[in-house]
Amino acid sequence: MRGIVEPPPIITGDTDIELMVNNFYRCLKRPYPESVLAFAPLIFIDPHQLPADVLEYFPEHFNYLAEILESRSKDGLMLNQILQDKYLPVKATPEEVLYWMGSVRITHGVYSNTLTEILLGFAHHIRSLIDAGDYREADAIIEHVYRLQERTDTWPVDIEALVTLLEGKKAADQRDWEGGLAEDIMEYATDSDDVRAAEPDAAPLKGSTTTEQHTAPPSQQPQQQAAPSHTATTGVNIAKYFGDALVNNRLALTPLGVTASDFIQDFDGMSATDVSELIPLIIKVAQNELRLNRPASIRFLGDIDSGMNKRLFRSDNKEQYSDYDAALAGWYALLSTAPVGIYELLSDRTAYFALQQFATLEFDPRRDKLDALRRFDLLRTYAARMEDYTTSLDAANKKIRWAQLSRDNVAALAAAEDAYRYSRELLKQGYTEVIAQALWSTRSFSQLSSWFKNKVQAADLLLSIPKEFPFNQLDTKSQVNYILSRIELAGLCQEAGQERSRITLLNEAADLYDSIGYFNDALKLRAQHKL
Repeated sequence: MRGIVEPPPIITGDTDIELMVNNFYRCLKRPYPESVLAFAPLIFIDPHQLPADVLEYFPEHFNYLAEILESRSKDGLMLNQILQDKYLPVKATPEEVLYWMGSVRITHGVYSNTLTEILLGFAHHIRSLIDAGDYREADAIIEHVYRLQERTDTWPVDIEALVTLLEGKKAADQRDWEGGLAEDIMEYATDSDDVRAAEPDAAPLKGSTTTEQHTAPPSQQPQQQAAPSHTATTGVNIAKYFGDALVNNRLALTPLGVTASDFIQDFDGMSATDVSELIPLIIKVAQNELRLNRPASIRFLGDIDSGMNKRLFRSDNKEQYSDYDAALAGWYALLSTAPVGIYELLSDRTAYFALQQFATLEFDPRRDKLDALRRFDLLRTYAARMEDYTTSLDAANKKIRWAQLSRDNVAALAAAEDAYRYSRELLKQGYTEVIAQALWSTRSFSQLSSWFKNKVQAADLLLSIPKEFPFNQLDTKSQVNYILSRIELAGLCQEAGQERSRITLLNEAADLYDSIGYFNDALKLRAQHKL
């Protein structure tokens, strides 16, 4: 996290803890803000080492301390300085203290089994991240808190106020950035004038006079060039606008009022070779637009893509689609990491290729979970629109796996049920290519149903597998999944006290292992269960 470093709980000595606690007790009898300032050191003590009656004061004092840490008024800044000078046992910014307090409050909520405290702890995280300028992380936690509040119908955190604050901070930073950008543009323009004035053969400006003029013969006179038009040489307007932008590495086009319609016609009839030559220009400027991360920039890139797509991927040139896709590989790669809001503005084809990597993306705990889950949903949608139902269901199943590995079993169960129902719709419509993915989603839904104590549903799902997925028609990987479903059903039978059914299912599983040449697995299964 940018600008946030969490301090550890560093007050461990019994004498120090006793002094801090006694000081807090004394200050409780004094006017505000004495007790709040005295409370601040307590958040650096392991809660296990604090008296139970002190912990009862935590919820309201969390709120009071947050008001001080979040305040940017003259009085608030003064109180923050007093905190630093006299009370805090560690040197830290108000944002860092607020973030740490959020972590402590979440822990306090977990131990006390109080959802409100957990949510308010996350609110402290959000506010500290906004103040520290880490907007992406703050946005992710806002979405997480909103979903949690919606799911539990508990609303202690004012999401709208936090979003308003976040957007206001973003806008202020954007104005500062654009102010610096304007200075860069003016500097660039000044430098260009200086260079032009220094050229010995530069033509005089219109209306200027010279002491001596020499007229060259007509054959040697340079031909006056017409201003580029949309029907001129292929890509001329793209080269004009994007080439100018690249002169200054920070320059984007939307601050200059350039729109996609100024050059998008250039793509009419453009060859794949021409596209591959121009894409690096477009990518560079697109990167600068993405850094701006403002609505105008996102719309601009969406307009470029949709316009480009309509002109390249026409119904009368389908044999060239693969060539164009190869030429646009860099464009797809750039948009694969773009903010998720851009995908609804892109063509279905671009969104599909940009998101395709998520069908095989391995779990990474460092990656933003909510962002990844949203991209799985988007890939499922766009792959289906491109009639790639295998990838579409792969994305739905991958969402289950990521939620499980993130230890969010509630989200995993919802994703599993969604993937299961989606797979059934595809099978009913005759898309037999998704059989392997459909079998996997059935097992996943059963496992998660069992985890949530819905044993009957879990068993019904496993019982449906032999009816819907004939063993001899499956590939080897799916056959293994089939066998595992028999073993899982045997486990449910054991929980239900159905010993005869359990033994029958385990023997069936061992025999099926033998039938596909997995002899060691069959031996292990028989030995484990003494079959």
